[in-house]
Amino acid sequence: MPDQDQLNDFLEALETAGRPAKNSILRAELGWDEPLYEEVKGELVAKRIVVRGRGRSDSVWLVGAEPVAKADAPTSKGCEVKTLGNGTANLGFEAKLWLTADKLRNNMDAAEYKHVVLGLIFLKYISDSFEEHRAKLLAGVGDYEGATQEDPDEYKAENVFWVPAEAHWSHLQANAKQPTIGKLVDDAMVAIERDNPRPPI
Repeated sequence: MPDQDQLNDFLEALETAGRPAKNSILRAELGWDEPLYEEVKGELVAKRIVVRGRGRSDSVWLVGAEPVAKADAPTSKGCEVKTLGNGTANLGFEAKLWLTADKLRNNMDAAEYKHVVLGLIFLKYISDSFEEHRAKLLAGVGDYEGATQEDPDEYKAENVFWVPAEAHWSHLQANAKQPTIGKLVDDAMVAIERDNPRPPI
């Protein structure tokens, strides 16, 4: 089975080669023998990141990248946005995001993994909302004049979760490489639930 570096190398070479890319050119660019190339390509096809050419075509491309209609202006980060025929946009890094998520998932079942990811997205969202509202309170402009940023009621009045210090995203991010990160995330969720009781119906 191909390793993560080989999958990443294939995707980088595919992005450089353009869409669609001929297999022979891509294989030469990578410097791989045919069995290795086919194994890596097969893995990416199975993960629905790469599509094989139709019919007798000897090409591959990233999923969703074939029917490129026009190229829009590059974004501020230099990432070229392609408008696809079906009205969606391809930013060019979706395949890498998918591989990263797959790597994080490791041996966990995808149906199980969604619970982990959704919890992290929830934590990030409420922490960002909290920090945004905190900045407004600190500025003390308009309706927020004289408000204190340490009063949970100031946040709850605006339908913003009160996020205790141990649940701030910056705290979790700073400790992300610690072996106790799982417990820290669990504790953050418990603290948020504790400090934001459900209102009576």
